[in-house]
Amino acid sequence: MLVLAILSACLSQCPTETDVPPTTLDGLSGTSVSIDGDLAVIGCPLGTGNGWASGMALVYRFVDSVWVREAELIAEDGDVGDMMGVSVDISEGRVIAGAWFNNHAGTNSGAAYVFEEVKGQWSQTAKLVADDAYTQDSFGRRVAIEGDICIVTAPLDDDNGESSGSAYVYQYDGDWFQLQKLTAKSGAPGDQFGLGLAMDGERIVIGAPWADDGKGRAHLFDRGDVTFFEWEVFTDPNGESNDNFSFAIDVYGDNVVIGSYLDDDVAIDAGSVLIFARTFDAGWVLHEQLYPDSETLGQQFGVSVDIDNTVLLVGSRFALVDGMSAGDVSVFERESMYLEKQATVVSEEPTTEAEFGWAVALDGDNGIIGGPWLEPDGEAKFFKMECGCVGDFDGDGLVGVTDLLQLIGVWGECDSCEEDLDGNGIIDVSDILQLISSWGEC
Repeated sequence: MLVLAILSACLSQCPTETDVPPTTLDGLSGTSVSIDGDLAVIGCPLGTGNGWASGMALVYRFVDSVWVREAELIAEDGDVGDMMGVSVDISEGRVIAGAWFNNHAGTNSGAAYVFEEVKGQWSQTAKLVADDAYTQDSFGRRVAIEGDICIVTAPLDDDNGESSGSAYVYQYDGDWFQLQKLTAKSGAPGDQFGLGLAMDGERIVIGAPWADDGKGRAHLFDRGDVTFFEWEVFTDPNGESNDNFSFAIDVYGDNVVIGSYLDDDVAIDAGSVLIFARTFDAGWVLHEQLYPDSETLGQQFGVSVDIDNTVLLVGSRFALVDGMSAGDVSVFERESMYLEKQATVVSEEPTTEAEFGWAVALDGDNGIIGGPWLEPDGEAKFFKMECGCVGDFDGDGLVGVTDLLQLIGVWGECDSCEEDLDGNGIIDVSDILQLISSWGEC
């Protein structure tokens, strides 16, 4: 099912439409999402391309202001239960899709598939497997690709003890070859290194959310002349057991964003997001920590994150919408040194435990949000991050008296109202002041 986002603050958007919904029968569409320029990919791990739960990935292209489905990707040797699409990424016309339950080297050893478009046709160009693949490694749980480098994680690999986890680096030189296997220097049994993954250029950040009794750690690797080396380890200085810090990660230049979605600082399992920045004099430091607006238990703010330039998306898969734990996505923008919340995105068809916000992706003005448990097939939402007139509720290109009257008409508590310009769930004087600051012609 495809629905369109409606942002409620400065990052107001112009929704695009598509006449082909990004779903496949019972596919858990939106379990994973990625976007690169005018191409996007949506993972559907229960898709029936080669039988039940063999999985598929759906490719969309942005054409004349509309997202149009261009291809349905399935593995050439896909089989029942492979769940290809549990993770996806896209870069420069290449799609990589993880199939963590593929049985290439034994039950659930895992695989990852690379697809490319050639002369208008998408086809599989590679199947990636680990040189030392073994049963139950879950290779393919997370994937990332950028240019001629891709990463595939195996969080249940046993190099540092049972389920310590690992990640594999592949490079393209006419064919894909395994360049390197990464493990954490401090790796230990049960860490599940590889359950979180992000890549930007030649910088990789890999999460081990079960390390240290579930407090979690994230490991940063930078590339030397040829291979990657571990340079930094991130932790939550106030972390506690079972926070699962680093399940969600993104990296943009010298900024690393890490979700701690079961953090209890605000309320039990309410979650938080930590932003680390590299400084010239002190190296990597914790720059700021973000929390959800409300103290709702179990909302899991930070289950997904994505940052691009100055804009950050944060998913809360069980946030309350109209009294239901349907999930939402918070939009932050860096206006000076710190990120400020600008908007909340919700599904147009919120339902309990649809997990809207389980996956998010952003590239420039374009974004996608996944809600895989929206019945019947899952949900993916495309939206544009275009800043329009703050307070132009009637869409006439003018912020004026009619908009002010509309705002006053919903005075008080208001859940996900477009009139809630500061996104705090209450229509009050601060919203009037924000509207007045945009008074006049847009």
